[in-house]
Amino acid sequence: MIFIYQVYFSFNGGTLEQPMDFPDLEAFGNNNYSTEVGDISRMLDFIYQSNSLPRKRLDVSNTTLLGHSRGGGMAILAAGLDDRINKLVTLAAISDLVRRQPTGPLLERWKRNGVSHVMNKRTGQQMPHFYQMHEDYMENIHIFDIPLMAKKLSIPWLIVHGTSDEAVGFSEAEELRDFNPKAAFEVMEGVNHVFGAKHPWTENELPEDLNKVLTRVHGFLKE
Repeated sequence: MIFIYQVYFSFNGGTLEQPMDFPDLEAFGNNNYSTEVGDISRMLDFIYQSNSLPRKRLDVSNTTLLGHSRGGGMAILAAGLDDRINKLVTLAAISDLVRRQPTGPLLERWKRNGVSHVMNKRTGQQMPHFYQMHEDYMENIHIFDIPLMAKKLSIPWLIVHGTSDEAVGFSEAEELRDFNPKAAFEVMEGVNHVFGAKHPWTENELPEDLNKVLTRVHGFLKE
């Protein structure tokens, strides 16, 4: 039996009433990589220590972490830092954080203003990123080294990526594979960043490409 626990990062901008949208932009702006990796650790603490879980049916020695996009990058970092994770699955994951840090005039403007904004095309909101996020990255740069963590992983790892990913290029999946050649590598030809899905999803059936991904992941979990 497989138990699935979904983690919403604590500073993702959602609330208990609206977990999938962004009513709390102040929280969103105060998010950083330390918080996200810490949230994963706290989730594992709960799974390992909570008395409310069905202990007789729960095998905590077989814990798989799955992450998508930037969440995939955070999953790689968490797996490299926490030996309670026994398997790893990354879907359309980023392969580093360095190239995502602004430099030059962009960095200076961010520091001067204390905030930068990115348009959310779905909601039309200007999403804030407070400068503390870059400060957190620089203070913990030795921890937030995705290539280094990927290279050191010895647990089973499944990398899944679409060749038509418009958000995280397929070349990043190839980099992850090169960092850790033992990882299983699943190429989704012509598939986009969200494997044919979208938010909100109003259909009764999952898209064909996402179903293929889930089938592959399920097989990996049972190996």
